[in-house]
Amino acid sequence: MQENKSNYRKKIMLSYFFFSIIMSFAYSQGDTLTRSFVHGDSLRSYILYLPGAYDGSTSWPLVINIHGYTMSGEGQMNVTRMNALADSEHFLVAYPNGSTVINKISHLKNTLPPQGLGFHVGGPKEKQFYSPGRLDEVDFISRLIDDIAANHKVDEQRIYATGYSNGAMLSTILAAELGHRIAAIAAVGGTIPTSRTLKASRAVPVLFIHGTADSLALYDQESNMLTVPKLIQYWVNQNNCAGTPTVEQLPDLDKEDKSKVELLTWQNCAQPVKHLKIINGGHHWPGKYNSLPFPILGNFNKDIDTNVEVWNFFKQHALN
Repeated sequence: MQENKSNYRKKIMLSYFFFSIIMSFAYSQGDTLTRSFVHGDSLRSYILYLPGAYDGSTSWPLVINIHGYTMSGEGQMNVTRMNALADSEHFLVAYPNGSTVINKISHLKNTLPPQGLGFHVGGPKEKQFYSPGRLDEVDFISRLIDDIAANHKVDEQRIYATGYSNGAMLSTILAAELGHRIAAIAAVGGTIPTSRTLKASRAVPVLFIHGTADSLALYDQESNMLTVPKLIQYWVNQNNCAGTPTVEQLPDLDKEDKSKVELLTWQNCAQPVKHLKIINGGHHWPGKYNSLPFPILGNFNKDIDTNVEVWNFFKQHALN
């Protein structure tokens, strides 16, 4: 049994550590820039993708696409392949790089390495997903927006955040703590540590995409992380939604992916709350291409394209 756990851990480590060498297929028509700036006592960096049609004459929306634990900005760019959609839909994409983060979540100790690149999302005394310097990631993202806006024309009414796993956690925190700058968020495969208290300043449009069979970011089992239903309920309350959600069964386009999708939409909200519930889905960024075909991550759903779902949600919302 211990040997099997060790093998699983090696597989997941390989899947994350080698993101930077995963090749995407003709997804880039523009310029990919690497930028950095000093934040506190640290040098922080990010990748910025400028579609070929962007000439700086008009302000474009900005999507901040945040990587998971032990990943990188380049890995997130290659795995999500969002640049192709940015080319056709005309928005900028920023891929922040994390810093050293410690992970001691009990149910992941035999799956993920105890340390890797990521984002500090724990509470004040949290020992899960925390950086030794207790970095202020919300301020880092705010400074990142400033850095981009200082060099490029950004529509500051249409800045959005999305992320995978640990990046999903930070996206949710940004909705609460940077709601005056973030118009909407979409969290994929991640909640937040139970020690992190959300204190949103306004109703924010939120979309959650999560597999019910996710063995890393557990869907409805109690752990050191908030369950998906409890996290969504926070936003249902915050956005003053009424009643139970409508449930729509989406077309089962791929009969072999062992998963289906339900769209849950809460009613009469001050701002929308939506949930793409991947029935029997694993810890993935659903879409056309499975860049992480590792058994431990579970079933990869191909019935939806996460990039399309996220952007279709985002483009309906602006701060004003």
